[in-house]
Amino acid sequence: NLDYGVVFETNFSSHTNTDPTKPADGQFQWNNLTTFGAGIYASKQVYSRMNLTTALIFRQRGYTEEAQIGHIWSPIISYPSLQNRFNYISIDAKLKYLKNNSKKLKISPLVGLATNFLIKEDIESERIDEINDSYPVNQYKNNWNTLNLNYILGFSIYQLNKYSLDFEFNRSITPLLKVETLIVKDWTWSMKLNISIQKLMSPDFK
Repeated sequence: NLDYGVVFETNFSSHTNTDPTKPADGQFQWNNLTTFGAGIYASKQVYSRMNLTTALIFRQRGYTEEAQIGHIWSPIISYPSLQNRFNYISIDAKLKYLKNNSKKLKISPLVGLATNFLIKEDIESERIDEINDSYPVNQYKNNWNTLNLNYILGFSIYQLNKYSLDFEFNRSITPLLKVETLIVKDWTWSMKLNISIQKLMSPDFK
């Protein structure tokens, strides 16, 4: 049977930066940003213990930049916390291995792929001249890729099949941005609440 419903997610996201021209510098990671998402899902058992779940989700990701700003003519230094957000329409596809841990509670490992279509970015760093003119923000300049892919690893907790909680780690397969001196990828820890509308509307639901 086809199960369908709504999904709500909380994301703890960040970006990582790499300069291919300076491999010795390694990878830099920004501070986390807490964001949210919501959408719809459909799920079907495709093998005896395998479940395929697809979802269409509006989600937000990004990172936090703790900046330090000063001027030559002023002794005052400000320390703004800049939130740089990216809005996506995403299609997730996940395979879950259904384990019969108990009649009421099931814990199932999952793997999957997320396809993210960028619809808007809101980068507070670009609004501050001192930061906008400096690396790496000066490399952004509308170079963001419209499409990026993430792999998904995690596990799902089912309670009486009325709803499930997914705990996931997402990491870029393809970069969010790639120019000569900068490659940007993202990583995200997510918690998703899946509510089965199909089971809520079923006459057998208790």
